[in-house]
Amino acid sequence: MKYIIVLLALCTICVTYGEQDSSNSRKGSNKKDYKFKEKDLKQAKARWISLQDEDWGDDMMQKPIDEPPRRTNRELGEMCTYSRDCESGCCLLDRSSKLRSCQPRAVRGEKCSNAQIKADIYVDACPCVSGYK
Repeated sequence: MKYIIVLLALCTICVTYGEQDSSNSRKGSNKKDYKFKEKDLKQAKARWISLQDEDWGDDMMQKPIDEPPRRTNRELGEMCTYSRDCESGCCLLDRSSKLRSCQPRAVRGEKCSNAQIKADIYVDACPCVSGYK
């Protein structure tokens, strides 16, 4: 019987201490408990809607930026950005001048490559006319 009373007393102390500890931990934290009044929410919503209806003027509005259609089928020697711009299918980068131009595909006996660098550009050699040999 003594043991039961002591056990109950200890449990009561533990429960009471646990409640105080949890309430203190909430008070000690920097986390705020946000509560909103219904009228404040209505005012905030009305303000947000009114901002959507304001005229921001043409200067502040985003406008789509449409690039003009890309010119393809460029002839040999013309400047290019990508190989798909060239009629031959080879935009070759000149390492010394850093310029890109449309060049013919390599024929039998010429140096050729199937390795492109980034952005669909070839360096040093164009691809072969019929496969990589």
